[in-house]
Amino acid sequence: MRTKIIAVFIVLLLLPRQFAAAETSASDLGRQMTAFMDQALARYQIPGASLAVLRKGEIIYQHNWGFMSDGKPVTSDTPFLIGSVSKPLTALAVMMLVQDGRLQLDDPIDNYIPEFQYKTTSGKAITVRQLLEQTSGIGESAGLAVTDRTSRGDDAISQAVRTLSGVSLKHAPGEAYEYSSANYLLLGAIVESVSSMPFSKFMEMRIFSPLGMDDAAADYKSAVGKGYVPGYRSWFGRPMKSGGLYDDSGAPYGYIPQARTILCSSFVSCRMGANC
Repeated sequence: MRTKIIAVFIVLLLLPRQFAAAETSASDLGRQMTAFMDQALARYQIPGASLAVLRKGEIIYQHNWGFMSDGKPVTSDTPFLIGSVSKPLTALAVMMLVQDGRLQLDDPIDNYIPEFQYKTTSGKAITVRQLLEQTSGIGESAGLAVTDRTSRGDDAISQAVRTLSGVSLKHAPGEAYEYSSANYLLLGAIVESVSSMPFSKFMEMRIFSPLGMDDAAADYKSAVGKGYVPGYRSWFGRPMKSGGLYDDSGAPYGYIPQARTILCSSFVSCRMGANC
């Protein structure tokens, strides 16, 4: 599934170059985009997708393809998991708490989640800023041990943090960049600790509702209530209906579904039915 999404993302990232050379008319652009996407979806066997092209803030092209795993056609209102685009939303939640004066970026994370322990020989403490920057020292493999599970409930994030607790840092905090979803799992826990409410509730109250993100959710129960259905997994290059993997503890790093999501750039918005 991730291979398919990455492949289509790469293709989409090339689109601005293809169309920036000249002011393409909306009708010409529409024909080119439809043909381009027809070929891309056939090549990567993507079962469903929704694409919008924006120019100067206006949608000048929008089209949907295929079906979701429940047999319903993909529409502009179909919620898709936005994957790691969830991370900037978590970063926004953190920065809102900073703006509120309830959180400091350069504070040790021990100030907010003392239950999380880690081993390091450097004597340095992980800061909130380092989690945001992916420089905490937590290795990617350590993060994989607690991410993409089937945890459910308001305590899912705290349970995952307890499982991760005791991890040995691969690098000294601030020393090196290494991408790990565990960093944003911990940020989700910090949001819960500082706000004294579940991550999903904070996101709904402070971000989704004020921004009119009516299709967005940060927990499985709410997601299903807003129309989310499991998508597909890739099995030797072929799409297979997913068994419904959804990790409530993963909302801070990858399990937020949303319709009409802007991905890649302000020029291209695309959502694909290959999510789990």
